[in-house]
Amino acid sequence: TAGIFTVSGSTSGGTTSGVTLVAPSANYNFKIFAYSIQTTGLVSEAWRFTNGAASETELWRPLITAVSSVSSPVGANMAVSPPGFIFATGTNTTLALKASSGSLVHYSVSYIKESA
Repeated sequence: TAGIFTVSGSTSGGTTSGVTLVAPSANYNFKIFAYSIQTTGLVSEAWRFTNGAASETELWRPLITAVSSVSSPVGANMAVSPPGFIFATGTNTTLALKASSGSLVHYSVSYIKESA
């Protein structure tokens, strides 16, 4: 069985250590089919979707270039039609968002929660 879910929010500061977007589940894996990341950070950043562990596994890396001013946000967006997906976590794996610096970020991630 599958379900479609979306998580969204904003964060800053903690992005270098990681922000948990979806907690792990022993019964499901998560297949990400759409994401949007927007920031007003004044430096280029390497945003990473990871498993959130201390010895992280990188799942996907969109690059966001620096903005020209804090009033002109930039970002990365990607989407495919389900049941297709961009990347997957696997079962019992956290989905986290990490960055190379602690800039403010607004995010939305849509995923299929698929039974293992």
